[in-house]
Order: sequence, then C-alpha cells, then structure tokens
Amino acid sequence: MAEPLKVMIVEDDFRVAEITQTYVDKLDGFYTAAQAKTAAEAEQAADEVKPDIILLDMFIPDTRGLQLFYSLQQKLPDAALLVVTAAKEQDIVRRALLGGAIDYMIKPVEFNRLESGLKRAAHWLHVLNASDEMPQQDIDQLLHLADQAGAKDELPKGIDRITLEQIFELLASDRGVTAVEAGEAIGASRSTARRYLEYLVTEGNAEAILKYGDVGRPERRYIRS
Repeated sequence: MAEPLKVMIVEDDFRVAEITQTYVDKLDGFYTAAQAKTAAEAEQAADEVKPDIILLDMFIPDTRGLQLFYSLQQKLPDAALLVVTAAKEQDIVRRALLGGAIDYMIKPVEFNRLESGLKRAAHWLHVLNASDEMPQQDIDQLLHLADQAGAKDELPKGIDRITLEQIFELLASDRGVTAVEAGEAIGASRSTARRYLEYLVTEGNAEAILKYGDVGRPERRYIRS
C-alpha cells in the first residue's frame, strides 16, 4: 500500500489549525505531519519533516507578504504548495498562482473543498513523479486543458474527477490493475477503487477481464479500452 502523504499546516490561529488537521487526518492517503504557527516554526518543520504537501496561510505574524511562500518553495521544491487563507487581494492571488501554488482556497474552507485540493495535490505528485519523461497528454491533464477544450459532462454523485484521473492513470500498465491494487496505489478502499473502475467500464474507457488462477474465485482485472 502506498505511504500516506505528509501534510504540513502553516496557520497561526490554533482553532483553524485544529479543524484543518481534523479534516486532513479524516482522509485516506494523507496525515498531518506538522503544524506551524509562525514562519520560524514552519522553516524548522520543513527541514525536519520534509512534507509532501503544504497548506499555507498568507497571514503569518513573523513574516511579510509572500516571503514565507517563496522560502518554503525554495526549501521544498518537490512539495505541493496549497494556499489556505483569507487574503482575496488580486495581487496576492496572482503572485501566488503564478509563483507555483497549485491551489488557492479562501477561508472558511469546507471539508469537500479541502478534500478536492488535497486530492489534486496527490494527483500532481503522482503524475509528476511517475517517470523521467512526461507525454503531452499528462501535462495537459495537469493543466486541465482537456476539461477546457473537451467539455466532459458532470460526473455522477460519488465520483470525484481527481480520483478518477488517478485510477485511469493506473490502467496505463499493459497488465492492467485490480481493485485491490488500485485501492492500495491511491490509498483508498477496494470498494472505492472498484466503483471508479466500474464507472470507467460503463463509460467505455476500460474493460474488465476475468483471470482464472489455480484456486479460488477468478480475478477481475481492468485494462484500458
């Protein structure tokens, strides 16, 4: 099973930090590795924990503007940086997004929105670390060009686009994937992975093949159509 992703929460309001940690730790595949209330604590935790994902508030008392944003980005170039803040100023939003933030969430952030952001970060990290070279299709997927150009219909209830993209990526292997393997790869249950795989089958993007072993029930393996 894939190791859960380490999340660092940089938030000076302890109540917001605790709520955010509760949200993070509720999700499969993620856990809170560190909390930091100040820039100094964030810098120290970054060195000690080496988080995969950073949830960063822009209003931290011992720093100004985007100083901490850029510092953490330089210190942890392979981490996914998500902004969670009350700052709505156009200049701050523009600089953060152009500076490398992969998401920008305005407080108060509901659980579903944070879940979506974390899953997007997990997808980014998975695709970017999958191989030494990236085909144009993967780059377009990360940049959401497929959604902009192609107009995919709204997904049914219970199907999240980021998770669906993660599952679809697993089908790239010639041998395909089982529900158990898919669940382990993305940090989800077998039943959740099977639901997404079966959805891909109904949409014509995958097909299921029964593999018979020596004993027991046949294995249902999914491959791209």
